[in-house]
Amino acid sequence: AETDIINKIAEGEDIHQKKVEEIMQDAPPVLPAHTPLTAVAGLLRYTPLVLLSEKGKLNGIVTKADVLRVYRK
Repeated sequence: AETDIINKIAEGEDIHQKKVEEIMQDAPPVLPAHTPLTAVAGLLRYTPLVLLSEKGKLNGIVTKADVLRVYRK
């Protein structure tokens, strides 16, 4: 994610000669679209986003801001 790249730049690293695998983190978790929001919120404590899938296809992204927006209403 862009956070990984920004962190490397902020640490003073020259990223121009690096391979993607040297910068990027693991892929975010993928959950079924019908997963309860409380479970998604629990995962968001450890990852910046969660991907949602339905019938084997990705169909959504949930971020911390999305969860906060739901609870704010």
